[in-house]
Amino acid sequence: LQIAGVSFIAGGTLELGRIASGEKMPTLEENVRDDMLLEEFEEFAAKRLVIAKGGSVHRSEVTRSFRRYFAKYRVENDDYPLVDLEIERLLRGWNLRSGSREDVTSAGFLKGVKINTDAELRY
Repeated sequence: LQIAGVSFIAGGTLELGRIASGEKMPTLEENVRDDMLLEEFEEFAAKRLVIAKGGSVHRSEVTRSFRRYFAKYRVENDDYPLVDLEIERLLRGWNLRSGSREDVTSAGFLKGVKINTDAELRY
């Protein structure tokens, strides 16, 4: 019985370590959600982000614009949970796929990209 308890604690510790280090494989649900977010960000980027020499945009502006574009992400809810870090990760991935050599600066700016304000709805 004591060996079982020690083994259980050691196994739990090992499993938590795998989760924290990212070694644990994502579930099917997580993969589906990541694919959906990637498709939505690609749609957003095609319509709202413009690669422009001399342009510069802050990651918080992109996050705000993404949340305005998709109404389901405007407020925090349990149906569509999305934190700003996930949007920033999508922005970095899109930036690499678009062929830019620039990364987001330590101050949070992305050079060579701007938001297409003409595509925004105005009232």
